[in-house]
Amino acid sequence: MRFFRKTLFWVIALAVIGGAFYFINRQVEEKKVVEEIKKRLFPFESGDIAEFQIIRGSESIFLRKEGGDWFLESPLRVLADKEAVQKLLEAVKFNQKVWSFFQAELTDPENPLPQNIRENILNLSLFIDKRLFEVMANPEPEKLSIVIDINYNIAEGLRTIPA
Repeated sequence: MRFFRKTLFWVIALAVIGGAFYFINRQVEEKKVVEEIKKRLFPFESGDIAEFQIIRGSESIFLRKEGGDWFLESPLRVLADKEAVQKLLEAVKFNQKVWSFFQAELTDPENPLPQNIRENILNLSLFIDKRLFEVMANPEPEKLSIVIDINYNIAEGLRTIPA
């Protein structure tokens, strides 16, 4: 009977410790999510967008959401490809999340990267933020291709295994 009591005590003790770690970890994760939301470049979800406009020189495209459908309002009013518009919004949002993650990690004082590398990547992230706004305001393939090239090169660098 004594062995059963000791075993039961240790099971309960481990369950309490495990539960405490779970709740502490959950609180830390919730704080990280809140901090990441505060650092977002775009403080909204793609589903919250009701309309947007892309201007290029004297040309513009204006999209408006009515109900669950997107309509191309300008240069003429037609039903837009809902999936294409959603993919565009999700791609911009995802790219913003990736660079927000970089910004959050690089501003962490405990980040192990050397200061000059952190500063260079942070400057690059500010360039990306600025370029995304420029692309949305005046879409030119060259501007977007620079963002794509930078994203590709960063991803390629992260995939390599250091020697």
